[in-house]
Amino acid sequence: MAILKQGNWQVFFHYGQLDASHAHAEALNYEVFLGQINLSHDHGTVGYGSPLHREYFTQGRV
Repeated sequence: MAILKQGNWQVFFHYGQLDASHAHAEALNYEVFLGQINLSHDHGTVGYGSPLHREYFTQGRV
């Protein structure tokens, strides 16, 4: 994770994987805050039991 901050602005970058079998779905995402206002946030993923996890969060675009 990297954090950039200047004045009231903060940007958080989620990046990098060392092992594909333990990769996090939120990698290569970012969050942006202006003071306490969340302008863009990491939405996370669905639960492992959801079909969306298997069909959306673990595959690239086909």
